[in-house]
Amino acid sequence: MSLKRKFSALWNHFDAIDDKKAKCKYCKSDLSIAGGSQSNLTRHLKLKHPASLDEIERQGGTEASYSAATTSQQEITAFVQKPPTARKSEQLDKQLVRMISKGHHALRIVEEPDFKKMIEDVSNCPGYKLPTRKTLSNVLLPNIHSELIANVKEKIASASGVCLTTDGWTSLTNESYIAVTAHFIDKTNMELSSHMLVCEAFGERHTSLNLCSFLQSVAADWKILDKITAIASDNAANIVSAIKLGNWRHIPCFAHTLNIIVQKALGPIDSVRVKEKAIVEFFNRSSSGFKKLKEINSQLNLPDLKLTQDVPTRWNSTYKMFQRLSILKDGVMVVISLLRPELVLTQAEWEIIDGVLPVLKPFSEITTEISAEKNVTLSNVIIMATLLHQSIAKAIPKDDFLRAVVEKLKEQLTVRFGDLENNILYAESTILDPRFKKRGFRSDECYEKTVAALQCKIAQPGLVDNVADDLSSQIETVKMSPTKSGIWDEYDKQYNQITKPSCNTAAAIREVDKYLAEENINRKQDPLIWWTQRKNVYPRICVETSLFGGHVGAM
Repeated sequence: MSLKRKFSALWNHFDAIDDKKAKCKYCKSDLSIAGGSQSNLTRHLKLKHPASLDEIERQGGTEASYSAATTSQQEITAFVQKPPTARKSEQLDKQLVRMISKGHHALRIVEEPDFKKMIEDVSNCPGYKLPTRKTLSNVLLPNIHSELIANVKEKIASASGVCLTTDGWTSLTNESYIAVTAHFIDKTNMELSSHMLVCEAFGERHTSLNLCSFLQSVAADWKILDKITAIASDNAANIVSAIKLGNWRHIPCFAHTLNIIVQKALGPIDSVRVKEKAIVEFFNRSSSGFKKLKEINSQLNLPDLKLTQDVPTRWNSTYKMFQRLSILKDGVMVVISLLRPELVLTQAEWEIIDGVLPVLKPFSEITTEISAEKNVTLSNVIIMATLLHQSIAKAIPKDDFLRAVVEKLKEQLTVRFGDLENNILYAESTILDPRFKKRGFRSDECYEKTVAALQCKIAQPGLVDNVADDLSSQIETVKMSPTKSGIWDEYDKQYNQITKPSCNTAAAIREVDKYLAEENINRKQDPLIWWTQRKNVYPRICVETSLFGGHVGAM
């Protein structure tokens, strides 16, 4: 690239492919720059992205920055950063405080990485001019938006399989919204990648047909109709039916299902729960009551915590309400007896609160873990359901009400998770996770059936072009002796028959058996990093893992 092309403001909107071609950052169009001419770039912006020309002019035009860089030679001291004087630092600190206070910004802005990066960049670019509000809204935001969409589409196009998660809600202004997020494994580095595809107002009736049409429209816009492996959502009948109408596989949100189980199981102690909610509501609404509770808690050396209200649709909120009331029990009892004696809880009711906490704690822990954004999760579901069964089986409460809660939890766990090992999505994901494999299964029959199905899948012709592992590749590339005696020919032939079976089925069985024979990795390790390191050892399984990646991290 010439020096001119590097410094021209035009190159903020294009990427150089080589000396003869450039790619637009927004629409990914390839343009000719043969002979050093940039007229095609200017013409493209004028016709396709006219608002971007305003941005170029704001920064000094297409040639200004280049001219400034070439007309005068900078001194070496210009490249050495000097620390500001104490007086200058004080002025900048005051200006920062004024900006935060007058603009009502959060104090955490000084800890945000992007804000720190901007300050660092601006300090190295003293001639930078802030954009106007009009430029920001009409030029910069649309351009960055177009660039991000183009980059995400490029990533999704290379993905083997994509899983979608979708949810809808109603805003405080009574407007209905729906969002769709795509999850897939980036094959270049075997990392889980998630991108929100759409989040917009949905004015149609939430019928199954309308929701299905919406999902099909989103999939068509992003060109993933043939890549969707499954769609994860809550358990609402309309969205479940919509997913089935589109002939997609449905994955119920595990955290949402856990919340339903807990809500149904708490029926026997509902009277206590209602009373507790009234107590929390009193402290949240009464400023005098809240102030009094803080004073009493301080006198009793209790932690400075706020009571949490129970909201049925908010995961773990019931457990957190019980937990906070138990921690602040002494302070709450004192204030309630003084200000709202009709809300005083009996000793038996406090015992119910203390007794239900250890029962609900495993559900809270698993809900928190399964809600992680950057971890694979579907492969955890079977073993997590097993752990919940084991935890509830150990619970032996003395109170009749708590015994009823435990029995209800057992019943709901069996109804909703009793057949997970027969579900091919959950079963194969568990086997493909090197942390679990067979250890995730309670039924040997389900495990063997899933292994056989996996072997059949990866035995399909054309699944992998190169099925050689590292050792066999090395054998092929070893330079043979110049004597050409052929003494190793028979050995090499036998080795290749063992390590590189010509039959796809035999190769698939060997690869799966070899994978399952490896020792499981630690539960806290990242399975995707493990697969990155072994994608040449297990090429067929790695392709299937990439396909499953769409829903491995979708829960």
